[in-house]
Amino acid sequence: MNRIVIDNYHHVIIDGLRIMTATVDGESVQFEFPENIYIRSIGDAYIAITLLEAMAMNRDIQVEESIPVSNGLLNRIATLQDIYCCWNKGLKRVKVIASSAIAAPNNKGSATFFSAGVDGSYTLLKHFDEISHLIILNSFEGWRSPQEWPAFLDKQRAFCSAQGKQILEVSGNYRDYAEKRKISHHFQHGLELGGIASALGFDSTYIPSSFTADQLFPWGSHPLTDLLWGGSETEVIHHGFEFSRTEKTAALAENQALLDNLQVCWARLDGNCGNCPKCLRTMLTLKLLGIRSNNLPELEAFSRAAEMPIGSIAAVPFATDIMELATAMGEHALAKMFYKKIRRFHIKQHSSELFNLVTGNRLKSLYHRVQNTKWTDARVTMTTTNVNQNSK
Repeated sequence: MNRIVIDNYHHVIIDGLRIMTATVDGESVQFEFPENIYIRSIGDAYIAITLLEAMAMNRDIQVEESIPVSNGLLNRIATLQDIYCCWNKGLKRVKVIASSAIAAPNNKGSATFFSAGVDGSYTLLKHFDEISHLIILNSFEGWRSPQEWPAFLDKQRAFCSAQGKQILEVSGNYRDYAEKRKISHHFQHGLELGGIASALGFDSTYIPSSFTADQLFPWGSHPLTDLLWGGSETEVIHHGFEFSRTEKTAALAENQALLDNLQVCWARLDGNCGNCPKCLRTMLTLKLLGIRSNNLPELEAFSRAAEMPIGSIAAVPFATDIMELATAMGEHALAKMFYKKIRRFHIKQHSSELFNLVTGNRLKSLYHRVQNTKWTDARVTMTTTNVNQNSK
């Protein structure tokens, strides 16, 4: 069987950056970290960006002996694959051939992934005294808006300095590998977070949750999988899934600096537009709770909720959360609006599922061929695999 080979590894320090590069299946993939941070097992991060492609194509992964891989990941990689295969029946279990080695000691203390959103800000609030480092990745907001990324980093550096925290910027082209192969970032992002957490090896690393325990479904970052990126010497914690997004927002009222640093926008990184769905749902929550963030426009009227679409199953928990908060606050007209939105989404979704069941997807496939449109942009998602779709 043709293997995915990770080799030609080299590591240099330039201008305060620790730059680590390897060839992955013939393609150069790079990670950049601050020079003063230990990287104990960079191979964990390379395995993380490669694993879903390997499982989709049923190709084993072979890691060059010079690339450090943690024993913790090698012990848990089979369990990770078991879960992914349970979610997506098209994936295959593969072997990871690597030598267990650690290149550096653990980074002492605790870290959390942070993008200044509600989830990350809540995790920082609840473990403020414990957390020493805020990990910021360019593969999330920076990948989407690279021209605004420097201004965002400058703002977060100032925020970290004011809060007595160290910012840990991780950059590179590592997201490109999965994007070129049309692997959904809704799935892949969890592996990126876990692989980088394992490679850094802090005593503990928090991954802020997106969904609550009663709203869980297959998703990249998940309480079943995040902890498996840890080991005996480092703990990876999926944090905050016992509280909803509105409950987390309410808790942030304890720290106005965190509220004023909120960056939730899908449209821009140098502030919040006040018009995209994520801005609107955050503004609705703030208005219902009677609190303010100086980094978000104040919502003029609840009627703007009509502009907030529910376009996917991932949006339903957030809409339900706002509906329940509106009910609790006596805003029954707003609650009714969200109830109707959620009901319409479920009716549309179930109608589509019934249509596909009856037709076997044949008419849908024919429609997309005639219209020359994509059935889906991703060939690998949390629940489906289409290996016949072009990967590059």
